[in-house]
Amino acid sequence: GAAAAAEDAAAHVGRRVKRRALRWWSLPARYRRVKRKWKEVRAYGERVQAALEATASVLERVHGLVLGLDPVASALAVAALALALGLGACMGPVRLCQLGALWLLRPPVLRRPLAPPACVAQRLPAWHASPQALCEGKHS
Repeated sequence: GAAAAAEDAAAHVGRRVKRRALRWWSLPARYRRVKRKWKEVRAYGERVQAALEATASVLERVHGLVLGLDPVASALAVAALALALGLGACMGPVRLCQLGALWLLRPPVLRRPLAPPACVAQRLPAWHASPQALCEGKHS
């Protein structure tokens, strides 16, 4: 037990640990490997940055709806929320979920391509580009 472990440790004390020497011919392969990894990290960072920019854009539009920068868009958003609330009160949440599932699972024949819906939030400027922010002198 303990005596054997002490004996093994004593045998290893005098022995030198072999290390792989850094050879000059292995440097290009290591450089290519590090360069490839760095490229992968940069690509991942770019994907994360694009996702964050898209999220920030959506949140700026929601912020504009809440602030009422475009009265028409804000009124349409309030009307849409009131309609959804009214449907939810009349039909119940279970029935609304069932209708939503039927809509998603409709047959391909009924899935004809439609023109993209006119999203009123697309018209909203970013907060830092809005006339109100420019008048107040809050530009970035």
